[in-house]
Amino acid sequence: MIGWLRLVLPRGSLVSVALILLVLFCIIIEVSLGVLLGDPAVEASAEASRDIAHTLRRVEGGALVFAALMLGAQRIMFFSPLRPDYRAFLAATPYTGRQPLPLGPLHLVWQDLVILGGATAFCVFAAGMPAHLIVFVFALGYVAALLLTLCATGQILSAYALAFTMGLAVMTAWNALWAFLALTAVYGVSYAAIAMMLRRFPWDTGRDADDASRATRERVLGTILPRSRRQPAPNLADIGVVGWPLSALGPRRPGAACPSAHGLMISLLLGWYLFAILLPFPSIPAREWKACWFVILVFAAILGAVRLCVYKNGAAAPISLLGRIATGRFIVPAHDKVLLAPAGTGLVGLIRAPLAHKLGISPGVTLIVAPALMLLIVLTAGPTLANWRLTGAYRVEQIGNVQKAT
Repeated sequence: MIGWLRLVLPRGSLVSVALILLVLFCIIIEVSLGVLLGDPAVEASAEASRDIAHTLRRVEGGALVFAALMLGAQRIMFFSPLRPDYRAFLAATPYTGRQPLPLGPLHLVWQDLVILGGATAFCVFAAGMPAHLIVFVFALGYVAALLLTLCATGQILSAYALAFTMGLAVMTAWNALWAFLALTAVYGVSYAAIAMMLRRFPWDTGRDADDASRATRERVLGTILPRSRRQPAPNLADIGVVGWPLSALGPRRPGAACPSAHGLMISLLLGWYLFAILLPFPSIPAREWKACWFVILVFAAILGAVRLCVYKNGAAAPISLLGRIATGRFIVPAHDKVLLAPAGTGLVGLIRAPLAHKLGISPGVTLIVAPALMLLIVLTAGPTLANWRLTGAYRVEQIGNVQKAT
């Protein structure tokens, strides 16, 4: 029985150690509750004992939820051929995606059902938790890890389909029957996405060329140098090799660009999940628009700051504020274009909630539309990161304590 279950259990990893510790923690809590509730001295103070038991139950429930999340995520992370060593092994075999994976399947099997069933029974009868909660949290971890794998292997359309379908499960999470139906649909999409991903193996993950060139350098050095002098070949693209400022002035890999279509889809996903989360709650009163405004402003500040930090990393303004005033060059278009997207995000955050209040739009609708619109601006507004690095007017500045060129 144990060997049959080990097909889907994590082996030799930190996840397995963490799961064992969480299970032991829950057992200790159950033993403590048994001792606490069975002590005659504690029974005299029934209210205090109920408070302690309620607190321990909540801690135990949190540990079980975290364990289910980790268990769902590791089902993809441990068994996925995306790992470099596992991918290289499969690439050296006649694997086509139609044969079973050597380390275990990515799709769910009967062993997963047994483990989830036992965990659910424990949560219902021991911890008093809803029957579908553990299954739902397991699905969250499973889908999140699978989405990362699909994006890394280039299966973007499958990832979008799975992400939008998971929104249905989030929307129906408060009802056990509808949640199970939605999770069934999620697993159907997941199964199809996994099958399509494996049939397209081997994938171009963008790291294969670097791995091949590094392996070639090490193989050449291994043939011309004695064994005692063999060392890993240096990668001249690393900042610690050529030092500053040569590494900052030299060629860089192009920055990760977000096409407009992907920016639109990601923004729609954010709006869809906000709608799914807010739908079960009662409508927000119109008088709460100021609190809604505050939330939107905080979100706008975070998005604008993240975008600005990414673009301004190592790129200082060509002229200081006092220099602009002294020279009359208040605007430097080639540099200030990097400020347009954060400024647009802040403008939406400032006017969206008051304008919606004037027009009589519900704060709930504003909380869905405004963050999605601000994310769309941050992801799609120009300039692109590659355009900014190549054509922007900025001074290259030293970041932190980096090694200087020798």
